This record gives sequence, structure tokens and C-alpha cells, in this order.
Amino acid sequence: MLTEQYRQAFLALQESIDRLTLSIAADGLTAGELEAAQHIFQEQILPLDLDALDPSIAAKLQSLQTEMSKQFRLLSTEIVFLKAARQSATSSQRQKQIHDRLMLLKQYCEVVLGQSAQADGQGQADG
Repeated sequence: MLTEQYRQAFLALQESIDRLTLSIAADGLTAGELEAAQHIFQEQILPLDLDALDPSIAAKLQSLQTEMSKQFRLLSTEIVFLKAARQSATSSQRQKQIHDRLMLLKQYCEVVLGQSAQADGQGQADG
């Protein structure tokens, strides 16, 4: 079962990703907005103690954290390329790639939060 601290951290990250998704849809995504989401990830999620969790959940979270870290790095690169794009077709392609990466990050959050909901539901069914 996930701790409330984990749940809150992933909810905050998911909300930040939602804001980024809206920004990219409005054609106004900035590196600063991405940095805000990365800050939540680095300051609230990465430091959380995996040892306090069930080993199978901890292993899954470790994998998700690694993948999320990779996606954040790739997003930073995509934004640089978006800013450098001179043709609208290239810009559109970069925006789509950024959107796809944001959706992937959101799905990772949903997996973690879904794990939390499943654990909560099992606990209620048992009690």
C-alpha cells in the first residue's frame, strides 16, 4: 500500500503535468513550466522512502521513477528543439512529441495512483 505522502506527491505531479498539457495545447509551453513539474518530481517524489513500501510495489515504483526521469530529460530536449524550429511542420511535430511525452508521464502517475486506489479498496473490502 502506498503512503499518503506518496499519493499526495503524485497528485501534485499529475496536476502540474495537466497544466503543462494545457500550455502546450495553447502553444505557450515554457521551460519554466517544465522546470516546475521537474521540481515536484525531484523534490517530492524521488526522495520518498521506497524501503517503507511492500517490495513488489517498491520495485514497480522504482521502475516508474526511472522511466519518468528519462521522460523529463527528453521533454527538456524537445522544448529546446521546439524553440529552435523554423518551420510550422517541424514545430507541430515537436508539439505532438511533447504532448505524447506529457501523456505518458500522466499515465505513469495514474498507474501509481491506481495502485493506491486498489490498495485502499482492498483494505476496505477486508475490513
